[in-house]
Amino acid sequence: MKKDIKLICLDLDGTTLKDVSNISEENIRHIRKAYDSGIKIALTTGRIFVHAVYFSKILNIPAYVISNNGTYVYDMEKDMKIYSSILGVENLDKIHKFVNEKDFQVHYSTIDTIYSNIAVEDYHDEHLKGEYAFKEVVVNDDDMWKEIFKNYGNDITKVVISSEKMDKLKELITKVKRVGEFEIEYSWINTLEILKKGEGKGTGVRNLRNYLGIEKEHVMCIGDSENDMSMFKECGYKVAMGNGIDKLKQEADFVTLDVSQDGVSYAIKKLLESC
Repeated sequence: MKKDIKLICLDLDGTTLKDVSNISEENIRHIRKAYDSGIKIALTTGRIFVHAVYFSKILNIPAYVISNNGTYVYDMEKDMKIYSSILGVENLDKIHKFVNEKDFQVHYSTIDTIYSNIAVEDYHDEHLKGEYAFKEVVVNDDDMWKEIFKNYGNDITKVVISSEKMDKLKELITKVKRVGEFEIEYSWINTLEILKKGEGKGTGVRNLRNYLGIEKEHVMCIGDSENDMSMFKECGYKVAMGNGIDKLKQEADFVTLDVSQDGVSYAIKKLLESC
C-alpha cells in the first residue's frame, strides 16, 4: 500500500454507502481514523451536492465535497465553493433534443434540485434527510421545459438519462458524441450522465488538488464504476472495489473487498497500517 497519502477521494454509491442511504459503522470508523491521522477526505459522487453534504454530516468531519459528477466542488470547513461548471441554456436545448422521448427517464440536476420527466424513485427515504433532501420538479410539457432552461439553465450542471432499453442508450451515446461538445459516460448499468466537455470526477479531483496544493501522487481514490475512471487519472493510488467493473479493476493499484464487506474500511485500514 502506498504511503504519503494526504487526500482520500471516496465515491459514494457502490463504494462507501452500504445502501442508498447509509454508511456502515465500520466505514465511518476508518474514514474518521484517516481524518484524525491528518489525511483529508473528499466525498466524490455523481449525486447532487445536498446529498453529499448529508453524508459528510453523518461522518461528522469537514469532508470536502466533489458532487454532481465533479462539476461542483466545495470546502465544507470554510463553507466556500471551490469550483462549478454549468451547462447553460444553449447546451441544454441541444441535449434536450436527443433525450426528449418516451423511452428515457431524464433528470436535469442543480446542486439541490432535480427537474425530471418522471418522478425520482431511487431514494425511498428522502424525507428523512431533512434540509439535505433534494427538491424535485416534474415537468410534463415542452413549454415548461423551455421555462426551466430559461430560468435555471445557469444552475444545471449535468443531465442524467436512464432506460431499460440498452440499445436506445447506445444510440444516444452515438448521437451526443457526434456533437463533440459533451462528456458522456455510464454511472450505472442503465444510466448515462451528460456533462460539459472536459468535465467529470477527474476534473473535480484536479480542482480540489490544486486548491489544497496536493500533488497527484499523494491522492488515493476509491471507486467502483465507469464514472470513477477519470478520477483514477488524477491520483497516485487507485483502489477499485471488489464489486467494481472489470475496466476499473484493470486500472487499479489495489482491489479491495466488496461494498457489502466494507471495502472502503479495509482499504483505509491497509493504508494506515503502512504509514
